[in-house]
Amino acid sequence: MGGRGIPVDRCFAGGNTGRRRPGRGARRTGGGDAAMEMKRLAGGNLRAAGYDDRRRVLVVELTSGTFEYAGVSAETFRRLATASSPWSFFRDNIDEEYPAKRLR
Repeated sequence: MGGRGIPVDRCFAGGNTGRRRPGRGARRTGGGDAAMEMKRLAGGNLRAAGYDDRRRVLVVELTSGTFEYAGVSAETFRRLATASSPWSFFRDNIDEEYPAKRLR
């Protein structure tokens, strides 16, 4: 995915870095071999989400922290990213359905 991003330690809630955020709702999160592009999402406690197709991992940034969900399909991520209510979709289809690991 193209675009500019900010380092993982600067893209999560609570860290005002003084740096400009990339345009059009995209951010990047670090970890692994390459940065993951994060899409800003609004609603409820949801801030942003990103997907690693190779590892089938969804990273979700909430107001309470950042979590990684394993075994998520690309189609599930696409549906989350395009949902009219991403927070409702996340609660109903991801939060209780996939194993989560807290990242931050």
